[in-house]
Amino acid sequence: MTATKNQDSISLRDARSFLSRTGWLSRTPTDFCNRVLANCRLMTFDSDQSVYTVGDPPGGLYGLVRGRVAITIAPQERGPYFAHAMRPGNWFGMASTLNNGRRGIGLRTTRPSQLLLLPAIEFERITKETPTAWRQLAMLAFIISDLSMCSADDLMIRDPEKRCLAVLARLAGL
Repeated sequence: MTATKNQDSISLRDARSFLSRTGWLSRTPTDFCNRVLANCRLMTFDSDQSVYTVGDPPGGLYGLVRGRVAITIAPQERGPYFAHAMRPGNWFGMASTLNNGRRGIGLRTTRPSQLLLLPAIEFERITKETPTAWRQLAMLAFIISDLSMCSADDLMIRDPEKRCLAVLARLAGL
């Protein structure tokens, strides 16, 4: 992670504004959205930097504001290998936030990127003060589960050309 600024960097205020109207948080109640964003901090990464790796301890939820983040997985004895590319508006880190366990996936920037981080301790505080916050995290789990099912469905297409087109369309957010 680096603190360098480039012409594509945005302010914490603009990052919060973007994530309040894009992706998971845009689907949550305004009070919850505002509480989450008020407790986030802006992080800037250069290209090809690790956000976290498989096996890292839990650290919180991340919302991608600018750039791209590649998900790497290492199922059982295989990997790690590329599984998906996150776009601005996507959130991740939900599994380790739910189970307080080590990270099951790794994330690496593919270009200069900015993310908001909601530290795990802040999410815990929000859930203690607002018990319905768990419902909002469950919504994020549903969004991620749906993406996983779509990814698996893309890979089961028998025709290699159609399979490739389906994967490219998913990665483009179509």
